[in-house]
Amino acid sequence: KAQMAKLLLSGAEVLLRDEPTNHLDIQSVEWLEGYLLSYPGALLIISHDRYFLDRVTTGTLEMENGHLRSFTGNYSAYLQHKAREREIEARHYANAQKEIARMEEMIAQFRRWNRERSIRAAESKEKQLEKLRAATVRPENAPPAIRFQLEARDTGGQDVLIAEHLEKRYDKLLFRDV
Repeated sequence: KAQMAKLLLSGAEVLLRDEPTNHLDIQSVEWLEGYLLSYPGALLIISHDRYFLDRVTTGTLEMENGHLRSFTGNYSAYLQHKAREREIEARHYANAQKEIARMEEMIAQFRRWNRERSIRAAESKEKQLEKLRAATVRPENAPPAIRFQLEARDTGGQDVLIAEHLEKRYDKLLFRDV
């Protein structure tokens, strides 16, 4: 706490903080929130504490799938914006796939008619189709959530301690080889 207070009061124009709420009690976290809200400089905070991020941030940087993107607002606003964005991307992709299927069917129909005019129309539609395919980008999947399960290799029984050849004595031997 003393090191963090020293850093915060140093007058730095930019603060980089990695998990600043770790090892702090509730009162210290509340003090830190208040201090950071009135901090005149720039802050870059890396944290898993979503509540803390909601209260002290005004923007979020996201690094995902090799891309760095910026969002305005606190952490909750970022989550909402990201969910909307994923939904829109998925909808655009689905619509593009429907249009590709429709154009492929149209080209097949023109080819079945086998007339000069139909063949030219099919070739024109194929060019449009290739442009549409090139412009259609599959939405990036969200990174998989980290999931793990911890299991004991050997399951124990009810025995807490097993000992052999025990001996107990004070001044006199009480027991031996138990």
